[in-house]
Amino acid sequence: MTREKVLGSIIPPIDQLKFSVLVNEVLDEPILGAFVGVNYKRNGQEGILIGKVLDFEVVNDLSEYLSLAKGIQSFASNEQVQRIVERKSALILKCQVVSALSSETGNRVPYDAPIRPFAPAFRIDEKELNKLLGRHRFFHIGYHYGGQLLHHLYLQEFKELDEAYHFVLAGLSGSGKSTLAKLLLVGYARHRELGFFILDTAGEFARAFRDQDKSRFSLPMASLWKKLRREKPQVLGLNDLSLTTWNLLQELLIEEKVFEPLRIKHAENQRRASDHLVASLRGKKVTLGDLPNRLSEVKAVLMKEDFLKATYSDKQRREEVANAIESTELWGEFQRRFKKVASYFLKDRPTPEGLVKRLKQTPGNTVVLDLSTLEWESRLKYLLIREVVKQLYRIGMESYRHTGKATFNTLVVVEEAHRLVPPASWAGENDELAETRKTLLRALAETRKAGLGWMLISTRLGNLDRRVFDEARIKILGRGLSTGEDADRIRASFGREVLTYYSGLPDPSDPLSNRRQHVFMISGPITVLSKRTPEFVEIFDRPEKFFRENGLEHAESDKSDPTSGSAQGVEELPDEDDLPF
Repeated sequence: MTREKVLGSIIPPIDQLKFSVLVNEVLDEPILGAFVGVNYKRNGQEGILIGKVLDFEVVNDLSEYLSLAKGIQSFASNEQVQRIVERKSALILKCQVVSALSSETGNRVPYDAPIRPFAPAFRIDEKELNKLLGRHRFFHIGYHYGGQLLHHLYLQEFKELDEAYHFVLAGLSGSGKSTLAKLLLVGYARHRELGFFILDTAGEFARAFRDQDKSRFSLPMASLWKKLRREKPQVLGLNDLSLTTWNLLQELLIEEKVFEPLRIKHAENQRRASDHLVASLRGKKVTLGDLPNRLSEVKAVLMKEDFLKATYSDKQRREEVANAIESTELWGEFQRRFKKVASYFLKDRPTPEGLVKRLKQTPGNTVVLDLSTLEWESRLKYLLIREVVKQLYRIGMESYRHTGKATFNTLVVVEEAHRLVPPASWAGENDELAETRKTLLRALAETRKAGLGWMLISTRLGNLDRRVFDEARIKILGRGLSTGEDADRIRASFGREVLTYYSGLPDPSDPLSNRRQHVFMISGPITVLSKRTPEFVEIFDRPEKFFRENGLEHAESDKSDPTSGSAQGVEELPDEDDLPF
């Protein structure tokens, strides 16, 4: 480092967590979030201790005496008085220790030897940081908040780590969390054998993987997958699946209002009718795939008195149902709706189990299951999600028992996770939610060793079961979580000073700001500089910057088959060097 970069001197007290810098002169440029370095010697080896400016204060001895301060105030416009005040003023930067790196190799070294008091402190710029870290290949989603230093992430595939990482990604609506999730998917997609299964409850990922993302930060994910020479992503809706369980049939009969033409209109009566019909068909050994050919047996079940009594206790109501079954017009409408439901169980489409098995057998597959057409009031939505999670758990754990290694190598993304794993008290009497919650929590607790990672996206931390936060090695927090239960979790995990700094992050919807800033706090093993404290990242404000910094400059939307031809505009990305951090 050159003398021109000298900010000031390190002053006591100095410990392993923080230090202060007495600045040579008062600055007129932004300093919060900047990185400060000091030469660090350990066992004769040169290194650099890096700290981040979290706060500052300006002190002046003259202000300690009230009468003197009032006198200065009355002559504040006098140039001579101003010069005296400036000479007596001092700017002190309060820095949090981030890391210690070898000056020669850029490798992380322990910070276990004291720094010399009044050692010169330097501001670290992009050139200096690249000099330290340049030999490694990183992924970039933005800049360190508070400056224009490029932020570095190191994303390894799970089979290389021999374990998976779980993520929790939280932030209020408008914080940019879905966009950030897609950026991270692109980063992990550089590993062409890493698979993805995305449970998309809102439809945003499905649009992006169809290159139909119309948001301000538009990411053509299908085109990006082609540029990265990955398998074409599968984007599937309910109509594209072959369902395989009787529980799903029960719910679909209600969801599609199949019994309504037969004068069975109320939800509770429709559930009774569905339960009885399904139990009868199972008793007759009817298979789900053969439902369209068994309408005569369906009609026979519906005409029986035990079905009518199971559906309605009132005799007049039962007669109305029986007459409707005999009506050619009404029975025809029932058949149309029943056949539509039965078509979901035909065997000419992939099953949830088949999709998961293919993920395991063919490395690098990407599946986006679009469930946005189902409302959360529908039990069917919970049943489908639970079926997928069960298959992921079962096949992942079978793989681990067979190999003893993290060979599944798959990241599962779950949108609106607060609707699936809320605190236990929130489940109430919703049996489907309670069962889905239990299934997902078990998967989080046990599948890391199988190479199955989970990224749970939520609006608030307090809306998630505490175990989700505890299981997540990587915690990524957007704006709006500085009060209540959210603040308690941040304070308990990272300390009061981090919470204070986080609380001051900009609001991207601030009407008085001249630009939208989406800033996230990231903690966990994917960060590069800091391993003990969170890093704060301002996400790129335009896709073009993201593409440029990651070698994806020509990743514009491309509607052609992502699996055909050669990728243009991006060279094949080599495997990353081993990073000894």
